[in-house]
Amino acid sequence: MLIDLSWSLVLSAIIGTYLNESTICIFWNDKFEFHLLHKSDYISFVGINIKSFDDNRGQYIVDKRLKEKDIQNKNLFLDDLVIKIIISIEVTHCETFVVFDKDIDRFVNAFTKASVYSIWRSLHNKFVFAHIAYELPESHHHFFEDQPNILFVVRDHSSASSFDIKTNKFVGRKEEKPSQMILVDRYLALEQRFQFGISLFADKLNNMQGREVIIAGFDYPPYTVIKHNMSTNAQDMGVSEDSDFKNVYIDGTETRIILNFCEKFNCTIQIDSSLLRFKGRQHNN
Repeated sequence: MLIDLSWSLVLSAIIGTYLNESTICIFWNDKFEFHLLHKSDYISFVGINIKSFDDNRGQYIVDKRLKEKDIQNKNLFLDDLVIKIIISIEVTHCETFVVFDKDIDRFVNAFTKASVYSIWRSLHNKFVFAHIAYELPESHHHFFEDQPNILFVVRDHSSASSFDIKTNKFVGRKEEKPSQMILVDRYLALEQRFQFGISLFADKLNNMQGREVIIAGFDYPPYTVIKHNMSTNAQDMGVSEDSDFKNVYIDGTETRIILNFCEKFNCTIQIDSSLLRFKGRQHNN
């Protein structure tokens, strides 16, 4: 029987070159012929089969009952996949995630919840999503706007040995569609090489090209100061476009941190005064 090594070649090349400095969580999919080449070269990896949870065959190396009890005590209701990801993040410090095909949407929804409730979070998460061209519907989940280190590995229908490597734009203003996919490189499985030899994980945070950073907007001197009817350095997304309070001037000891951050990394600050209802009681300083 002929064994198709194409997925193993392209994903092992990406993992071995870019992702071998942290624990890798691989979400196996039985429809994809993939195994890690040269396993001994990797620091550590965790294998997860989403289908096994649906079939009630999921197994945990770490006793999940303690985490389930903790979650229940907080009156949270999370499914097995979310709990598994939380445990993988907390126990193994998993920072890289490889997911296939129709499992991608389910993973994205589960990871979004898991990253909220995990007691450990990484600043260096990377995601590799593998699928065959034209077989997945376009997703509009905010995850693809908010995460800078995403790769889509897309197998060509006609050649079956050519893989487009795409990434989300991430940088730029919202109207420039930061979630749109851009071709970075192409992997040629028959030749076992990347066509262009370009770095697949560019540092998008170094220059965010005007991408908006939204902070809660409430006047609380000296930490945050909001003024109207003077020179402006931000906009309030919590009011209508034609409001007299749309353009604001922000300052304050804590606001200066964000101002300096955006000056260094080329982002645009916006405030949202509609978040006031979530902040609780405000006491005078």
